[in-house]
Amino acid sequence: MKIKRRIVFISCVLCILLCLGGCIKKDEKDKVVLKVWSSSEDKDIIMTSVREFEKEYKNEADIKVEVMSESISDSKRLILNDAEDAADVFNYVDDQFSDIYNIGALADITEGVEQICKDNGGKDSDIIQKVTKGDKLYGYPLSDSNGYFLYYNSDYFTENDVKDIDKILDIAQKNDKYFAMDWSSGWYTYSFFGGAGKKISVSDDGLHNICDFADESGKYSGIDIVNAMLDISDKKSFRSAIDGKIIEGIRDGEIIAAVNGTWNSKAIEDVWGESCAAAKLPEFTINGEKVQMSGFYGYKYFGVNAHSKNKKWAMRLAKKISDYDTQMRRFDKIGESPSNINAKEVKNSDIINAVAEQKKYSVAQNICEAYWDPMSRLGVYLAAGNPDNAYMSQVLENVVRDINK
Repeated sequence: MKIKRRIVFISCVLCILLCLGGCIKKDEKDKVVLKVWSSSEDKDIIMTSVREFEKEYKNEADIKVEVMSESISDSKRLILNDAEDAADVFNYVDDQFSDIYNIGALADITEGVEQICKDNGGKDSDIIQKVTKGDKLYGYPLSDSNGYFLYYNSDYFTENDVKDIDKILDIAQKNDKYFAMDWSSGWYTYSFFGGAGKKISVSDDGLHNICDFADESGKYSGIDIVNAMLDISDKKSFRSAIDGKIIEGIRDGEIIAAVNGTWNSKAIEDVWGESCAAAKLPEFTINGEKVQMSGFYGYKYFGVNAHSKNKKWAMRLAKKISDYDTQMRRFDKIGESPSNINAKEVKNSDIINAVAEQKKYSVAQNICEAYWDPMSRLGVYLAAGNPDNAYMSQVLENVVRDINK
């Protein structure tokens, strides 16, 4: 009897332990660690959405998300160098899509695709089509204002003044101030070549640029455009400056007009206040004729790394940090236009209206990597005013040769 009672007792203990074990196992939550790359101006905004995300799913998983500042250009370089070591979720722009997609670094979205498309104008909208292959979507739209336009201080300029870059430079010079634009970036200097009718595209195989900036065909030759840019850089009131230096110059009171994008709108508005105004890019002068400056426009997205160990959670996170609320926070804090079509209230913004007006004269960015360094060298050289008195036709031909490699 004692033996039987002992057996029964041991059996009961084992059952209890098994039940407890089962309960403990059942209550265990997945441990999820995710890494996000976003641009520095976005970091605090993205952090807010990340904390909401962690709280929303706290009962389903133990989620820890690290948000790191990484410029879009640097993140692309890091992804192409080692996609497996890249962030689970990262920023990219539409012209980077092919390069990142072609190395297999982008996961196709498997949840909520229909709603994502609906929120961004439908599956046939440009912003969706840019990141669609076959019937699969590879990006969560974030912003539709990846372009540039003119900011100006209305204490110095009228709406009519800013239609002409020569007028802008003259007024700036009379006031011992500056007009600024980043000529070290081919993103901005394209505006002169594109405005004058020159083109750049990608070959059918997607591996090379086709650039005609040095051509003599068309109404204006490449050297006509270069000479027009040299006329601008010769003005004492012109300053070539990168983003940070432009903002610094505005804060110092030296810069009263500048070409830039929506991501710096709040920083500029904080300085100029009600005098902060925006317009499409101005006209510039070629051979005595006025020509409207062109530009690039595009879109920003979050993508999910195809090599992520937590792809399901990475997609949920990407959806969260690109949703309506996050987009509106970005608009409120840094001025970037939401891609979500439900964000109708932003349409009253003068800056967003300037983006829309400039878009009429701009083209979608479609360029291979070989474009950037040669155009940067050209822009820096022209901004310095041809310091070596070089034969500019040869300089331009060499630049185009390197672009088309």
